[in-house]
Amino acid sequence: MNRLPNKMLAVAACLGLAAICAPAQAATYSFSQTGFADGGAVSGYFTGRDLNADGVISTLRGHSEISDFGLRYTGGSQMPDLSMDFNDLLFSQSLGLGLEYVIGSATIGAGVGLDDGLMYMFDQGTTPLPTAAVLVLPGTPAGRAISITANYTSVTLDFMNVQEIPANVQQVPEPASLGLVMGGVALLAARRRRRG
Repeated sequence: MNRLPNKMLAVAACLGLAAICAPAQAATYSFSQTGFADGGAVSGYFTGRDLNADGVISTLRGHSEISDFGLRYTGGSQMPDLSMDFNDLLFSQSLGLGLEYVIGSATIGAGVGLDDGLMYMFDQGTTPLPTAAVLVLPGTPAGRAISITANYTSVTLDFMNVQEIPANVQQVPEPASLGLVMGGVALLAARRRRRG
């Protein structure tokens, strides 16, 4: 009679350990924004994971949840083409800005306030001061591509669209998670030996 609750306890412990050991995996997202006044378009990607489980991938407020980033503005008749990379994201983060994306959203900047994220990216170039910027302002369907060196700003009323890029790699549990599983199995084996 006492064996049934013990078996249920063992099954519950195994299921609990399996839930805890879910692999932490970064996701990659592509983004694009068109409709700029000079005919240009923004496109790019970022890779990140929600380390604090708040439903947001962010570089704001001390968060460093993005591990890779790339952005290009191309095709503008007056705005020069520009590229930004992960170092520019780190530079923007050092200014208290950067990128914030609400997981599951199809846009950035379409919501009220920070409800739908934002993007304040600065291209440092080779100087200590920014040479260009791409801004997606929260709460308004407006994006801005700014060339500080060319003294030109191109504006769009289109939202920035975001789409997750499906990962086709096998998930591997983190070493700490694997340690938890092994510890749980060892405890169950020790308990079984003690009773047997």
